[in-house]
Amino acid sequence: MLIPVLAVLVPTLPLAGWALNGLWGGRFTRRTVAIVACGAVAAAFAAAALLLWQIRLAPPPGRASAGGPSWIVDLYAWIGAGSIQVPLRLLVDPLSVAMALVVGGVGLLIHVYSVGYMDGDPGFARYFAYLNLFMASMFWLVLAGNLAAMFIGWEGVGLCSYLLIAFWFTRPAAAAAGVKAFLVTRLGDVGFLLGIFVAFGVFGTTDFGVMTRDAGARLALGGGAATALALLFSARRPPWISSRPWGRSPRSSPPPPPSSNPTSSGCSPTRRSASSGTCSSRSGWGRSPPGSSI
Repeated sequence: MLIPVLAVLVPTLPLAGWALNGLWGGRFTRRTVAIVACGAVAAAFAAAALLLWQIRLAPPPGRASAGGPSWIVDLYAWIGAGSIQVPLRLLVDPLSVAMALVVGGVGLLIHVYSVGYMDGDPGFARYFAYLNLFMASMFWLVLAGNLAAMFIGWEGVGLCSYLLIAFWFTRPAAAAAGVKAFLVTRLGDVGFLLGIFVAFGVFGTTDFGVMTRDAGARLALGGGAATALALLFSARRPPWISSRPWGRSPRSSPPPPPSSNPTSSGCSPTRRSASSGTCSSRSGWGRSPPGSSI
């Protein structure tokens, strides 16, 4: 059956793109970098589409969740302590595959747009390596089969958000925005971890299938456990809610080349970022990389 193979390929393909551009992107041409990055996401999207087709054709598994048929893909016996077993698990069901298609479709459009948008930037390969890692983390997040595996995806998304927000880290404002985003996500992760512990205490597991099945019996509507879980998991906010990405914005004009003086033409940085092209050049003054606002 192709379902386990396809489920693993969906997050692995952009992860391979991250490794290629991250390790050898400096030796690649810009065209090669773009082909590797966009091709990895396009292949992952195609794998997700094929996965949807496979689960429509495959006979229903012996175990079905409340949301329909589901397939469990155990990759590794991750945490084992006595009776506590937490595998590194993927969950394939109509909802998770639909979310993977949304992530892949939107992510592919962002990649294609970024090829032209980031053209001329010296960090072209580094940017696409970050964006591929972001996509791998998002795919892992939506396909995770338990809260522990989902936490890995959350951390990957938080890391990439920091890297993209602080992409131009040599500029003090960008570096400060990145640090702020990093600190906010770390505080939110405390709530996420506490939510995992509370869920394990209530259900005895972090598996989504078991939690979905037993939620009606173990969680009283408006009860303390249900309220605590809702509050703790909602504490994990994306960093762009609390910190607007510093850098590019599509409405602002590009920055001058590094060798030129931004005020030599009589246009201050403030006026430049608000103008509609009076002092334009190639790459953007006050614009943020497209992936930083995903």
